[in-house]
Amino acid sequence: MKKIIHITGMSCKHCQMRVTNLLQNLPQVKTATVSLELNTATIELNSFLSDQTIIEQIEAIGYDVTNIINEE
Repeated sequence: MKKIIHITGMSCKHCQMRVTNLLQNLPQVKTATVSLELNTATIELNSFLSDQTIIEQIEAIGYDVTNIINEE
C-alpha cells in the first residue's frame, strides 16, 4: 500500500530531512520520499499504518498534515 501525505510547514531542506527521517524510522514504512516543492511525502508500507498515527507523528515534530491519500 502507498500513502501520499500532504504536509504544511516545511520550508527548507532541513525540514524535508526531518520528515524523511521520521517516516523512514517507522517500522511499517518500507520507503519514504519527501518533496519540499510539492509539500508531500510518499510512503510505501510493508504493514498497516493508520492515518491517525502518521498525523500524530508528523505533528509531534512541528508540521501539519492536511490530507492523506491512500493508494493500493
